Amino acid sequence: MKPHGPPGLCAQAQALTTRLAHPPHAPPRQSSHSTPHTCPNLATSLLSPCVCAQAQALATKLAEAARESGILKRAVQIQSAKIERASADRDAALAHAQQLSEQLAGASDVARQLQAANYALSLQLQQATASAQFAGLCGRRPPDVF
Repeated sequence: MKPHGPPGLCAQAQALTTRLAHPPHAPPRQSSHSTPHTCPNLATSLLSPCVCAQAQALATKLAEAARESGILKRAVQIQSAKIERASADRDAALAHAQQLSEQLAGASDVARQLQAANYALSLQLQQATASAQFAGLCGRRPPDVF
């Protein structure tokens, strides 16, 4: 079947012209005249060479939009990966901070215990030196052998 379009139209425009000129299941149109009215030139007159150029421009815009969409999708994937890594790093840092906090609390308890032991030992030393000085003043020394 030969396409019904003027020469110079692209294949898509010629296919559209063919479909407009010969609809697939169009019921026969009744007219007030005795012969049915068909106008094969109507379809070709509706389309012009600029339609093909417009279709090509739209196809170009569609291809550009698809390319930009792909770029944006990749950018979103990269950002999502960065966010996931940052979240994992933050969780690891929080866990490490919690561990250090627990170690600090344990070290503080040990420091308090050592301070209490040091204070008790300093009191015992003071008492021992005070009793030794008192015994030296009185002239009594504790016996070397019991």
